[in-house]
Amino acid sequence: MDDVIVACAVIQDAERLLDDAVASGDPAADAVGFSAIAYQLIVIGEAIRDLPQELLRRRPEVQWSEAAAMRNVLTHEYFRVDPQVVHRTLDGPLETLLVACRALRGPQ
Repeated sequence: MDDVIVACAVIQDAERLLDDAVASGDPAADAVGFSAIAYQLIVIGEAIRDLPQELLRRRPEVQWSEAAAMRNVLTHEYFRVDPQVVHRTLDGPLETLLVACRALRGPQ
């Protein structure tokens, strides 16, 4: 669970850097930021695959199987990755995932 939470935080940081890169017109920084986000989505998908199903069922608002599927696309079908799909993942589902994982983990 902690791996998912940390990866979500890294993605949020990378999003801010990516926004700055886009605003400055730096294509290299844009590519690096996107790669960082894609890697963290792979980490999230892999971590989710290792979580017990009974734990995941406690938070049905999260599309757990879609997060794992995103990992498969990014890892095995990278040639068909649509940056717009990745960005849509960051707009709402990522926050839902983060809130759910923090709730499942409990207080620290």
